[in-house]
Amino acid sequence: MGTDKTKQLGLSGMPKLDKVGKAAKKYLAAREGVDTAKADYTSAAMSLVNELRKSKRQQIKVEGVTITLKHVVAQDLLKVTKPKEK
Repeated sequence: MGTDKTKQLGLSGMPKLDKVGKAAKKYLAAREGVDTAKADYTSAAMSLVNELRKSKRQQIKVEGVTITLKHVVAQDLLKVTKPKEK
């Protein structure tokens, strides 16, 4: 029938990306990475809150950092406390 136009890398006649276009593509890729990391962070936080509740604990110390679960105004908060450096 015809060629598959979706496999083409760019539209014919379109100019190559200049520095601004390249910077914009880099920005979009970084933004996507941040969105993915934020989703992973949220999922991990929810999992930690659930596990702390199941074990009926309020606090855990991991890798020298203390994580405390507090319930304030119908919202669960995780507070991370690092040891003070001397």
